[in-house]
Amino acid sequence: MGGGSLVWNHYTRSGNVATCNRCLRRFVISSTGTTSPLWTHLKKAHAEVDLGVKAVVQQEEVENPSKRATQTFITDYAEDWHKQRSQKFETLLVKFIADANLSANVTEYQSFKALVRFNASDVKIPSRHELLGPILDREYQRAKDRTQSIFSGKPISITADSYTKGTHSLFAITAHLLTSDFRSVSEIIGIVPCAEIKHTAINLSSLVAENLKSLEISLSDVVGITRDGAANMAAMCDTLGVTSIHCFCHNLHLIVKSSLERCVKADELVKKAIDIVASFRRSPNEIRQQPLVGVVLAL
Repeated sequence: MGGGSLVWNHYTRSGNVATCNRCLRRFVISSTGTTSPLWTHLKKAHAEVDLGVKAVVQQEEVENPSKRATQTFITDYAEDWHKQRSQKFETLLVKFIADANLSANVTEYQSFKALVRFNASDVKIPSRHELLGPILDREYQRAKDRTQSIFSGKPISITADSYTKGTHSLFAITAHLLTSDFRSVSEIIGIVPCAEIKHTAINLSSLVAENLKSLEISLSDVVGITRDGAANMAAMCDTLGVTSIHCFCHNLHLIVKSSLERCVKADELVKKAIDIVASFRRSPNEIRQQPLVGVVLAL
């Protein structure tokens, strides 16, 4: 381990050789002991490690029997570095919880705390209330600002559709655009709970208009809407005054569904498959019978 500089959190020193803990690249430490090349390597090759470390570079002349050398001293603001590192951890934690569909109180489990501290003992683990309060608000604003910077003021198309299961109902809006180099960019710009409202053309058009307005996206910049064949969706687009097209995938789905409904044998096979899956869900022991699925379907 080197001296007191924070750079030695990311390097292992052996004599006058420093080895990067990330990529194992080796650096020969100069006789002056400067760590500038080590910081430069972190910033260029491992930007995720060097999380906004601020440094004040001072030049100090060093007396040497044979020559006058200039040694660079780096003064680190450790408090600011740790603050930004903690914020980066919080951002990754929010994404992890969302991706894994976990409860926010996962941060309060001792086993989770032990896991984090095993690799980063200096990181502050936020509480459930901190996660669902200021941290979530901050991440939401960051995501909103990013989405706004991508789509605001540009010609876009949107896809709109609803999802309903039991008492849950969501209305999703996805924005699409082509960049100057013809690269397609698509992102969900809104997921709105709509279980409490009727899915009329007026109500749905209001949801879309309000969502676009919150992101400073002008309705006049929406050149088209892709929708399903439901009458209320077509009427929604007419209410917004935007050209719409029936989603081709929905058309294909309707064709396949209609064909299966006309085939009695296919309908029976589908019902058998559903029964088999339901049986597995009721009794994990029956999963052992999976090799028999093909035999059952053939009956």
